[in-house]
Amino acid sequence: MNKILLDVNGIKQFNGMLADAKERLLQTLSYDDAQQDEETARAKISKLSQTVPMIQGIERSNANIVDIGDVVTADVMYPNGEVRIDKFLLTGNYINYNLSGYNEVTVNSPIGSAMYKKRLGEQFSNRQGDKVITGSILEFTKYKDEQETTVEEPIIEKPSVSQNKSLKSKLLMLFSRIGIIGASREK
Repeated sequence: MNKILLDVNGIKQFNGMLADAKERLLQTLSYDDAQQDEETARAKISKLSQTVPMIQGIERSNANIVDIGDVVTADVMYPNGEVRIDKFLLTGNYINYNLSGYNEVTVNSPIGSAMYKKRLGEQFSNRQGDKVITGSILEFTKYKDEQETTVEEPIIEKPSVSQNKSLKSKLLMLFSRIGIIGASREK
């Protein structure tokens, strides 16, 4: 099982996505046309829940290596043969939204994992099938965003008793409407 490296913000982002998917499932249970939305929400929850055991929290280090939160300038040769100098912000997020103004890459992406923990001037490469990314680290600096310093573990919260009863009654109502169970079983 491959590890997914996330920093504090990445774990919060992941937990938020999981919570949003669960909330969406609860909200869609009250609509007549909710079956497709329910299936989509359940699939997303299932996928995210299967990801939890693979998550490993990471923290920024003070070592003189490329790390999460660094802006990295690299001479990169892309799989299409193009060579150029690019700047990247290496993040520990689950997904990037590119809000920093830099080309954000996670430590789990092909180029991010290739650059992660490299030193100034060091070569890097990553192969995925027949596609290879290579390059060298020209410069790296710490990004100005130094918000978090500790790592949290992913949280899968168990619903409270009242949430379970509410969900159970909504599911029974939905199952009754779509004919999975008879109305006499609702209690």
